[in-house]
Amino acid sequence: MIILFFRLLSWITGILAIAAAITQWREPLLYPWPLVAFLVWYLLALSLLCFRRLSLRDALEKILPSVFVLISISLSFLLAEGAWEKWIVTGLFALIPFLVLELLFLLTFAPARYPVNGLSHVNVAFVPLGAFFLALAFDGLAVFLRIAPWMTLVAFMLFTAAAFYLTSHPTADHYHRRRWALLGGFVGLHV
Repeated sequence: MIILFFRLLSWITGILAIAAAITQWREPLLYPWPLVAFLVWYLLALSLLCFRRLSLRDALEKILPSVFVLISISLSFLLAEGAWEKWIVTGLFALIPFLVLELLFLLTFAPARYPVNGLSHVNVAFVPLGAFFLALAFDGLAVFLRIAPWMTLVAFMLFTAAAFYLTSHPTADHYHRRRWALLGGFVGLHV
């Protein structure tokens, strides 16, 4: 019975993501609470799948990029105005956790069916997606809230440094990952 729950966890989470997004679109003054509630659920679902099945380091490498992307999408929810934009943001907000939880289930419960480095490849694809939504969010914050320009630089440096660190080669040692993160921060400064 418990394996059925874990198997359906990605579907449940995808449906909850759509429900949170629809609630956010219908009640914009509730921002960001429906999205925060979903992110808490998503972290709980990730924790349930990883608990005692992956080491903490492996689990963080595999799940943090998707969490960063969902946070950057959540930040840009207020800037989507047209119907197509809302559909795309909602679709990505539901598809990303669904895909990550599906791959994580295969990794932890059915490793023979898990595609080789599947989560690593998906996490690399999340880097430009997260950077796009982070840029969109900070552009809106700069216009509407008049935040200082250095905040965007710091956010991009931290995001790209973390993304480069987490998406470096799975067999890389800590020294190589630190160098890669330093390069990521330098790239983020230019972006």
